[in-house]
Amino acid sequence: MDRELLKKVLGDDRANQPALIGLRSKGAKYCLSVHSFSNLRMSAGVSQSGFVPGSTLFLRAALTEYGVPVDHRAAVTADLEYPDGTHTSVKLAENGPGVFGAALVGTQAGIYRFRVVAEGGTFRGVAFTREQLVNAAVWPGGDRPDQPVGDGGSCDCSKLFGCLAGEKVFSREFQERLKKDGINLDEIRRCLKESTRANRLPM
Repeated sequence: MDRELLKKVLGDDRANQPALIGLRSKGAKYCLSVHSFSNLRMSAGVSQSGFVPGSTLFLRAALTEYGVPVDHRAAVTADLEYPDGTHTSVKLAENGPGVFGAALVGTQAGIYRFRVVAEGGTFRGVAFTREQLVNAAVWPGGDRPDQPVGDGGSCDCSKLFGCLAGEKVFSREFQERLKKDGINLDEIRRCLKESTRANRLPM
């Protein structure tokens, strides 16, 4: 910014544009973007014993500085949002040099959102804060996603189709009527048998 030109413009009483009035009273607007790199890093994650309600969620965070564990120089907590929207705070214990962990049971079905926060000091005693978001999820039938949620029953479609096309389902009169309308029920039965053989499913 040309300081002399700015001083001249601000000193001109005839310049009463809204932008200049704001410049006189509040100063110039600016936008600041800061890109930084730090050798003090946190890596957080969550693992699960399963994906159904009642599974255990294992929360873990590791802190390093220049590749060296941040040993007994930090405290780690996690703000947990439950699937129903309620919140609680989880404290992670330092189980090893720079390694923190906690475990809880996921009784509610849905998404568990963790905001992991570490606070401590560097080798030089400078305070630091690190944050990371991690998620976990549990839902009914989560350990067997190929099975439908319900009473656990399954349907053998080949047997169902074979039964529907059997001799006992349609009366002879109805079969004759289908035949007159150009529908070959015997051919339909043959196609169903071929399909079930191809999929190795018994009729």
